[in-house]
Amino acid sequence: MNKETKLRIHNITAKAALIFGSEAWVLKKREEQRLEAAQMTFLRNLLGITKLDNEKNQCIREKTGAQNIVQEIKQYQKKWLQHVQRMDTNRLSKQALQYKTKGRKNTGRQKKRKRDQETRLAFNEHDDDDDDDLQRCDHVKFSFSIT
Repeated sequence: MNKETKLRIHNITAKAALIFGSEAWVLKKREEQRLEAAQMTFLRNLLGITKLDNEKNQCIREKTGAQNIVQEIKQYQKKWLQHVQRMDTNRLSKQALQYKTKGRKNTGRQKKRKRDQETRLAFNEHDDDDDDDLQRCDHVKFSFSIT
């Protein structure tokens, strides 16, 4: 099979399985890393590149034309949020989004909540760890020799 056919299979099956149900997810750093690792494993196998080849993830994405799976999920969540906000107030999804609990808060650090993530998506805030995508592929490989 050629690369384009394998990439289509990836987009239809593997990527769809990774993204399924993601509109309700609250992604933590560990989950983002695991999603990226799953995507990169498939893309590396598609190109026949091993981790020993020291190819950066961004270079592999450029070669295949694939986008970062976490960014795709965040875009999908943002579209879903906009869709729910346009719904009538009698719809269950909109009621669940606007629901506020009553009572006392637990002590300690607050858990990461869906509402916090939706607020961040609505105001287009971005994470500071996206600077890794700005690195270029023309990196210098160093070879170490024992003298």
